[in-house]
Amino acid sequence: MDLEKLFKPKSMAVVGISKKNPLSPGRIVLLKNEFEMNVKVYGIYPTGGDLEGIQLYEKLDKLPEIPDLLVIAVGPDDTLGYVQDCVDLNIPSCVIIGGGFAEIGGKGKKRQQQLEKLAFDNDIAVLGPNCLGVYAPPTVDTIFLPTERITRPPKGSVALISQSGGVLVDQFFVKFKERNIGVSTAVSIGNRAVVDEVMLLEYFSKIDQETSNIAFYLEGFKEGNARKFLQLARESEDTVVTFFGGKTREGKVATQSHTA
Repeated sequence: MDLEKLFKPKSMAVVGISKKNPLSPGRIVLLKNEFEMNVKVYGIYPTGGDLEGIQLYEKLDKLPEIPDLLVIAVGPDDTLGYVQDCVDLNIPSCVIIGGGFAEIGGKGKKRQQQLEKLAFDNDIAVLGPNCLGVYAPPTVDTIFLPTERITRPPKGSVALISQSGGVLVDQFFVKFKERNIGVSTAVSIGNRAVVDEVMLLEYFSKIDQETSNIAFYLEGFKEGNARKFLQLARESEDTVVTFFGGKTREGKVATQSHTA
């Protein structure tokens, strides 16, 4: 699965934009990337119009180009339809911000199984669900927390991959900013339904030329991944550091709230 357009998109679209709520994730992602990042960004809104001078399109198939990345910031019942749009329109990657998948069990687990089949059968690089997404300066930033809420670290050579969005922005970002350590890419993987720790280690250690050090925060390996992950880490010419959470009783409770 090709992750290049997930982390280095030339263009992207955002669905789930609110014209009324300034704190809606889709709106924050659209405005941040339009005004602060290098990626060409398009907004999707059912009735079109505009938002702060940015033209909004009614549907994905109305865009002037096929984007490299789709950011999906809608409820779980609508999410699979947009992933199907990625298949139909040949959009190679997407970030699913919302939850309501395997982390809630029952219906959510079945929904995630449908997502996995759709993505793997059609080679769509899906990040998430239930995640903050990607921060790859100066290209793209799908982290839907305003700049005044969290300060992003500068550009550098460390790839950060975290199963917990909170650990990523409240721990890694804060410490890196304090020490002026830069990142090549920061990734919140959430439920890691499709793109997981093994794919990311392989990409950042073997393909991405901007990364020379890799740090993971995991609450456990995805089933069947432990041996492959350790093998890749041993073979890597980059420094690979992995932190594991959820070891205490309190930690286990915390991990259950945001990971599958």
